[in-house]
Amino acid sequence: MEDRKIRAKLPPFALATESERANSLSAVSSMIHGQNSLDTPLRRYGVLATADLEECRAHVADAYCDHRLDPVQRARRFDICHRRAVLPRVSLNYLRYGGTVAINPGSFDNFYMLEFPLSGSAQIDVDKERIVTSPGSMAILSPTARISSVWDESCEQLMVKIARPALEKYLVQMLGARLREPLTFAPFVAAETERRAGLRAFVTFLSNQMDGSPALQTNRQAMSALEEALFALMLNTLLHNYSDRLSARVAGIGPRHVKRVRDYIEERLEQSFTLSELVDVSEVSARTLYSSFERFVGLSPMAYVRSRRLDRVREELAAADPQHVRIADVAMKWGFSHLGRFSQEYHARFGELPSETLRT
Repeated sequence: MEDRKIRAKLPPFALATESERANSLSAVSSMIHGQNSLDTPLRRYGVLATADLEECRAHVADAYCDHRLDPVQRARRFDICHRRAVLPRVSLNYLRYGGTVAINPGSFDNFYMLEFPLSGSAQIDVDKERIVTSPGSMAILSPTARISSVWDESCEQLMVKIARPALEKYLVQMLGARLREPLTFAPFVAAETERRAGLRAFVTFLSNQMDGSPALQTNRQAMSALEEALFALMLNTLLHNYSDRLSARVAGIGPRHVKRVRDYIEERLEQSFTLSELVDVSEVSARTLYSSFERFVGLSPMAYVRSRRLDRVREELAAADPQHVRIADVAMKWGFSHLGRFSQEYHARFGELPSETLRT
């Protein structure tokens, strides 16, 4: 019980300060020092070895999604290998075809894909953009994009499949607001910066842990923590359509009147607020306050109040003893008098019911 309370008070990596995130990434770098070889990843996970392209297509379709797979060199004997380690919300994959192939999945729909070439190259068409990846670069493919690719005969890749609902849910928690449009990444990452190299190093670490400590997969708490560290690294280091909003929220960037109102709300979160009260505090017009909150916070002022109160409810439920705490009491404490509507808002925000948080 005490451990749960302590964990609930720890600052989430996603909303940590720049210094806290740097320290966390430094700790990860220390953990993975000496484990950067991706020569033969996922050696324990021999899932498929075949020369039959149709057998491969059916197998990979089951692991990823349905797609077309056509040989570019028809006379060549393929040397196909797929290895796969499955976590609750993520899977790590090693894939090679051993021949030049054209792959057309259309769109992924329900997952994101990180691709790290280990050898050879891949030409990928993402909507109307064409990119070419090779060792030292990477691709991040989004669910809503139209995708097709050609792998050359020497192409081998370490690939990370990330469940779309899980990553988008994590982003919602980081932003403190619902997504207005799907999360979409810029698909190509060129020669790695120091920050992006940390993502590759972390994926290397995960792959090596799956090989060296297979029992880790049975530790649900450890798996969840590793997955969320991956989500945080992706969202904080790769370019996407929420990058500016996320940076502004984490760094506290915004006009002085927005900061003034946010500070006022945080200091009195259990109290009742009116919009006119917040306008008075801001010392700007209601229209300016509203538009500034929409731009820099992603919510109206009163929606921000409700969002922060939902955060407090979740913190209390996560740290509480289910035998001694009633959800209704915690909800009422933070101003949610209509319990049915509260449950709907809570589920929409966190992807789980209050009762699920309480008994986790």
